[in-house]
Amino acid sequence: MLLPKTSDYTMLDLICSHILASMAQPISFGPHLMQISASIGAAVFEGPDADLEELYKNGDLALYASKTAGRNGWRLHGHSAF
Repeated sequence: MLLPKTSDYTMLDLICSHILASMAQPISFGPHLMQISASIGAAVFEGPDADLEELYKNGDLALYASKTAGRNGWRLHGHSAF
């Protein structure tokens, strides 16, 4: 997902937390109730010198950090507070 002009980390936390909460809602599948979780890796496009490849790489690194930390979480590349 691409979010324009999102450098407010509080807003990013709110968005990612909302996505995770929505994904965690049980889903009926026939007679079964399924529940899934997700991991999110986020990266911020920082200025005119940043490139798209670097953005994807940083998002991927954040995703792996999120998966390492456990299920149903998110991480922002370069910020340990999340």
